[in-house]
Amino acid sequence: MENQFWDVLAAHPFFVLVVIVGGIFAVAALLTAITKIHGILGFKTRAELEREQFEENEKRRDEQIAEIWHEIKDMREETRSDLRSLTEEVKSVKNANIMVLGDRISQKSAHYLRLGAIPTEEVAEFQNMYETYKSIGGNHGIDQIFEKTVAALPLTTKEEAKRC
Repeated sequence: MENQFWDVLAAHPFFVLVVIVGGIFAVAALLTAITKIHGILGFKTRAELEREQFEENEKRRDEQIAEIWHEIKDMREETRSDLRSLTEEVKSVKNANIMVLGDRISQKSAHYLRLGAIPTEEVAEFQNMYETYKSIGGNHGIDQIFEKTVAALPLTTKEEAKRC
């Protein structure tokens, strides 16, 4: 019987081709049907589960990145605001220092004019005070007061200044 089967196949090669092609279509149809049944019943292949897990991880990662960028943007804006505020505070402190140093230079000048001399021990301090005043932007007429005081008054010792 086996020989008859092979004899028929050998005699009809076209029949063999039809059987092979038909078998391939049958297997493809069977796989499609199994896939549809799995889909209806809710079964998933390992590849489908892995793909879903990958897509879920990608989505979660994208959300995390978006959240981090949002936080960075908020932090950057907060930093800019803090920097503007700090800049204003520094300007205020600078202006206050200009006013205090200017007033102190005026007071010292008036004191030295009353003494009629500048104690040699205080010349460097007076000069440093004036230079600091100028370096931070002071210019409210203190230049003239300082120059008049230094130019007009002679130097003296503290002991001589106390006697006056």
